[in-house]
This record gives sequence, structure tokens and C-alpha cells, in this order.
Amino acid sequence: MGKNSIFLLSGVLGLLCSLSGKAQERHHQFNAGAGMASARYFDAAGVWEERREGAGSTSVGSSGVYHFGYRYTVAGRHSFGIQLAGERQKVTKSGGTQHPEAWKQYIAWKDIYLTVLPDYRYNWGPSPGGRWYSGVAAGISRHQRKETHNDFSLEKKEYSKTGFAYQVTALGVEFGKKLGGYAELGYGYKGALSAGVKYGF
Repeated sequence: MGKNSIFLLSGVLGLLCSLSGKAQERHHQFNAGAGMASARYFDAAGVWEERREGAGSTSVGSSGVYHFGYRYTVAGRHSFGIQLAGERQKVTKSGGTQHPEAWKQYIAWKDIYLTVLPDYRYNWGPSPGGRWYSGVAAGISRHQRKETHNDFSLEKKEYSKTGFAYQVTALGVEFGKKLGGYAELGYGYKGALSAGVKYGF
């Protein structure tokens, strides 16, 4: 084997070792936080067309969205994770002044949403203010409802069902190397605004 071949083989082996070393640079992370104004909140607030003036009113109370997750960052700017989220809502609908027996139109229900969201995140890079990123997530959500009302002629709607869930993170920032925090702005089942703490290892 000639010298050129030896040098070429050494170079290839060195490159492979370098790539192997980079591939082993893994970043694991656990996170926990809370969000507000989820997509489900907006759905509940606008569910009644008769909410127009004089036709009734709807109020929505939410516990906020609490989430817990795990993230795995590969070499480069890409990371993948899974988030578990939960939210409780109480929705109240009352009849409007135009209805002669408005008191009979009182309806209230409690909703529980349990959501699993696998996600992808692209890291834009570090800056003096932290590490900025954007991301998307798609998964499933379990919806449980229990309804009460004061008009027995109305049909109750109590059920459990599973549907599509999503989250779009327009912009997020995290700070701290091992123990730190993060804040995100987006839309979906984690909320329009969310924040929390994270632990990396």
C-alpha cells in the first residue's frame, strides 16, 4: 500500500471518528410548565352562535394547561420530544334576555383534556438572551365531558372521545445549561403563552 493510500485511509478513519464523536454528543432534557389560552379554550368560548347580543352569554373557566415532557437533541439544531398536557374547563351557558324563560336555559359542563404531543423543534442558535427556537407538534387528546343543566327537557351530553391535537410554537427561548427555564409563544393545546423549568443532562 502506497503512502498516498495510507494518508487517504488515515484521513477517512479520522473523519469517521470525528463524525462518530459528534453523533455521541446527545442532550437529554426534562421540562415541566404551565400555559394559558389553549386552542380548546377559544373553541369553548366561541362554541355558541347565539352568543350575539341579547341571545345569551357564555363563560369559560380554565385551570390552565399543565405540561411535562422529555426532549432529545441530536447533533446540530434539531431536537425531538414528547409532551404530556392536561387542562380542566368549566363552561357555563345562560339564556339571553330575549328568551321568556331564560332561567331554564342554564347549561354547565366540565371538560377534562389529556393530551400526548410528540414534537419537533428547530434551534435558531444561541444569543445573549438565551437559545431561541421554533417548533411543531401533533398528537392525540382525550376529551371527557360531564354536563349539568336545570331544564330536564334538554338532552345531556356526557361522553369520552379521542381526537387530533396540535401545537405550533412560533417563537421560544430557553436559558440555563443544566437547570434553567423557558418561555414559548404559539397556539394549540399547550396554550398561546407557556413557561416552565427544564433540567438537562
